[in-house]
Amino acid sequence: DAEACALRAGFRDRLFPVVFGFVNDLKHFRSRAPDFFRLLPGELTGVYTSKSFDDGLSGRFDGSDFELCEAELVFQTSNSPDKVAFRGVILSLILSRPFAGRLFGTSRIGGVAKWVRDTFQANGLVEIASGNKVLDDAYEFRTSNPDAAGPLLTGPLQRAFEFALENWGGKAIRLGLVDDRCFLLLPTEQG
Repeated sequence: DAEACALRAGFRDRLFPVVFGFVNDLKHFRSRAPDFFRLLPGELTGVYTSKSFDDGLSGRFDGSDFELCEAELVFQTSNSPDKVAFRGVILSLILSRPFAGRLFGTSRIGGVAKWVRDTFQANGLVEIASGNKVLDDAYEFRTSNPDAAGPLLTGPLQRAFEFALENWGGKAIRLGLVDDRCFLLLPTEQG
């Protein structure tokens, strides 16, 4: 109802600046695709036929523009029940130092992984290892630039994926670096 929506909006308008005081130019949006969505690579989303969005935020943190939103991507066919390809939070961050090419880290488990592998082979991406057996068993890393991706996978990205394995409740994150963009998909449930 309109009164409840107005109450929630007023609460958000007072609470967000306090909670997110470290973010410059903070803006809230609801029920619309974020601006970055058209740039989001299929290697991260998998195949979907419908999409919906809930709350989203955009702003600037530590000199970098970002946007994040709650999203659900669903694959629908007429012969089977809908399958959630992704449900969770998607973050897009503009990198201060662009990555020269494309790098993706996705789960090796499930139907999306097979689709991702097929897509990667068609896109000329090559698989590389992080050097961490547990991580390499859980995730598949593919890139168009192995020389630039290697140091990232043995350094900062390896630590990020290790943290996700230990702390994200068994849900596989998806990460992509594409030129000056970093995309991070944090599932709230397995898709």
